[in-house]
Amino acid sequence: MLKSLLIKNFILINEINLQFQEGFNVLCGETGAGKSIIIKALDIVLGAKASKDLILDKTKPCYIEATFQNNNEETVISRELSTSSKFRLNGILSSLDEIKEIRTSLVDIHSQHQTYSYIQPKSHIILLDNYIIKKHPEFFELLKTYKENFSEFKQIEKKLENLKQNFQDNEKEIEFLKFQLKELDDAAVRENELEELQEELDVLANSQELKEDSYAAYFALYGDGQSIIEALGKIKYTISNLAQMDKSLKEVESSLFDSFESLKDNANFLRDYSSNLEVNPQRLEELNERIALIQKLKRKYGQDLDLEREKIAQKLNELDGDDNNIELLEKEFQQKGEMIEFLSQQISDFRIENASELSKLIEEKLKTLELKEAKFQISVEETKNNELGKNSVEFLISTNKNLDLMPLNKVASGGEISRIML
Repeated sequence: MLKSLLIKNFILINEINLQFQEGFNVLCGETGAGKSIIIKALDIVLGAKASKDLILDKTKPCYIEATFQNNNEETVISRELSTSSKFRLNGILSSLDEIKEIRTSLVDIHSQHQTYSYIQPKSHIILLDNYIIKKHPEFFELLKTYKENFSEFKQIEKKLENLKQNFQDNEKEIEFLKFQLKELDDAAVRENELEELQEELDVLANSQELKEDSYAAYFALYGDGQSIIEALGKIKYTISNLAQMDKSLKEVESSLFDSFESLKDNANFLRDYSSNLEVNPQRLEELNERIALIQKLKRKYGQDLDLEREKIAQKLNELDGDDNNIELLEKEFQQKGEMIEFLSQQISDFRIENASELSKLIEEKLKTLELKEAKFQISVEETKNNELGKNSVEFLISTNKNLDLMPLNKVASGGEISRIML
């Protein structure tokens, strides 16, 4: 229930703090007294669209706070309007979506200038079911069991339709999948092969430059009497003699020796590298063709060719097994269909019996609200099974004894709807 409503700096209201009691509360007053403003404030604190025009004093923020009591639990929702809009739920900043989500469980606002959710036919079956549940708690379990079975029924139906469609397309599909498998198997792409081929291609594409420059580097290091190694050898020899005279040069001698041996090893490596490097146009062409093939397959199937092959093989196995599954699913589909028909008939019986009873109760209440000639009937018609059963439910009304019963949302006036909602 709404326990209190605090409004500050809103339209014509400087500040007001309304307290509500448990049960039926009435706001009454002359036109312009502010009844609609209070309802509008409640609507806005619960997420309705608001603009700065609603702020009385534009130099100060507008503040609305609603407190709801549900058993022993209080829920406090507030909204501050200024240059921006801020919601708080129990003192903590909250989002508009969160406020709108809990609004439906707190308040339902009806006015003559709004579209009322309860007069729309899609709500009527829910209202009737809620009435039945209060009288017959077992009806809730019946609805729950039906919905679970209906959901399973639709899943089986969809799977069966897919299998039948696959069965019709099997031959072409299997032929195409086999072609894809053969294409991947014939290519026999190894893991990381593309990267390895690209590295080899980089070398072959630059083989002439690599061969010439590596040999030039070798020659500079070790090629003739003026080479770096030759010069370093002479220096090493000199330092060795000096180290015999001065032990402090031993470390330099050792370092030069290591450098000398390392340079010789590198020079020999460069010589062998240059000598063994092959300029091979045929291999270069083979590499380009192989890389182009792998790239084409990856564009077609995806980057992980092994994974895609597994998926194709799995799909092929599923299609091969579809023929046997169809017969089993058809049997399961029939059994589930019989179950939901049995359950929906029980639900329909509940609705028909209680619709008549609830119609009389509502009609009696309408007479106490100065609709003495009103006739009210809850129409329960049979339809194809859906998630709510096999009924369509609609509220019919006539407020004049000379008029036939008509759908509530088409004939009732604003005042009549207000009475009906009450």
